[in-house]
Amino acid sequence: ELLEAKQIILYNLGIKEFAKEEYNKAKTNFTKSINTGNYNIDIKAKAYLWRGETNYIFKEYSAAESDFKQYIKLSKQPNPEVFYSLGYTLFITERYNEANREFDNFINRSNESKQLKADALNRKGDCLYMMRQYNNAYNTYIEAEKTHNLTADYSIYMQGVTLGIEKRHKDKINAMQRIATI
Repeated sequence: ELLEAKQIILYNLGIKEFAKEEYNKAKTNFTKSINTGNYNIDIKAKAYLWRGETNYIFKEYSAAESDFKQYIKLSKQPNPEVFYSLGYTLFITERYNEANREFDNFINRSNESKQLKADALNRKGDCLYMMRQYNNAYNTYIEAEKTHNLTADYSIYMQGVTLGIEKRHKDKINAMQRIATI
């Protein structure tokens, strides 16, 4: 019971330090909480999640990826946003196929804000674009635009870019002109 309490306290300290943007201290306490053992698996899983977020901030993407995956493995019901964070981590490291899968995981599990879902759709579109799947990317950008039209300028712009690549120049011009009406 004492070690479980220690694990919880270290995790909570890490959360408080993360909120104050004291990321080095937060990471240290998340690591200590993880290393305490398996006394509270839920807390250990959450410590992995937040250490992953901290590693992402530090641009330690391999460590962030590992921590996000450990959280998913240990958590009974992972927060859908972990798939979003993991997708971004993989996207930044140019692992577009894997990132695409994680953005799909987020999109399919999330009941979060439409703005966040639209952003995930845009990143999914970017993955498809980078993998030269232009038609799929185009359709995904359309879906992003429909999901949250207040942030649709990027979606419409990328629709135009993909139309240009496919040599549909009139459609590209129409898409670019639509941006001006937003």
